[in-house]
Amino acid sequence: MKIVFSISLLAERGATRNPDGLLSRLSWRRRCGQVKRRDKETCQYCGEPAPKGQVDHVLPLSRGGTDSLDNLKWACPTCNASKGADTVSEWTIRLLMEGRDIPKLLDRYNAALTWDIREDSESEGRW
Repeated sequence: MKIVFSISLLAERGATRNPDGLLSRLSWRRRCGQVKRRDKETCQYCGEPAPKGQVDHVLPLSRGGTDSLDNLKWACPTCNASKGADTVSEWTIRLLMEGRDIPKLLDRYNAALTWDIREDSESEGRW
């Protein structure tokens, strides 16, 4: 009989959680180290080296996200602060509406996000 474990299950081994379901401080520090090593201290949004980066929840905790490795990315402080509690898609739309540049690596996260911009007056100003 062959037993197969998923990577996320192995990553959860030894992680302790508080009564509210969040990782304990020690487990969170370990998780941050795992994300930093996995992402090679590079911002996963803009691609810039970020040795003093931060762990970002792709789907924020306030939106039902988790502390699993699948939901965590290494981000430079600029991208992390700019994204805030938005989802990646919301962040992209906000940057476009503000006329700001989109970080170069966001395209891979938004591959399914398509824009239908019409010239007619009915859709003007709406996405």
